[in-house]
Amino acid sequence: MGKKNGKNGTGLADPSRLNPLDSDDKQILRVVVETPKGSRNKFAFDPDQQLFELKKVLPTGMALLYDFGFVPSTEAEDGQLLDVFIVLHEPAFTVCVLKCRPIGVIESKIRSFRIVFFFLSLCSPGSSMRIKTSIGSPSSASVDGTNPKS
Repeated sequence: MGKKNGKNGTGLADPSRLNPLDSDDKQILRVVVETPKGSRNKFAFDPDQQLFELKKVLPTGMALLYDFGFVPSTEAEDGQLLDVFIVLHEPAFTVCVLKCRPIGVIESKIRSFRIVFFFLSLCSPGSSMRIKTSIGSPSSASVDGTNPKS
């Protein structure tokens, strides 16, 4: 049998403790996917049990538009790991580690916490996704780098 991970000999190695920075390019973040794009099932990592578990099921008709995950070894204002949405053409899978580049931020205040969601794009050889980097009106933005009004 192979080596077992975790304090009690079961479960995963703790992905929340990974190094968040890429060793070759410090502008690229390593992120962990918790819930894949299109899923109604919301998963979360439980560090005490060292596994991903079903946290809740979204109502019928609702699903995540992007892969949802976290940046390891970080802490947001609410004490949780920093949340991220990953912009991909196809869904990844739970516990998948991706190298991504930050492309945008949404800030909101819920209860007494400021919530920040980072949008990231995949950084991999052969990735065909291009991101428009100039700032303009929301109607002129696009994921593939083309202007929809052109």
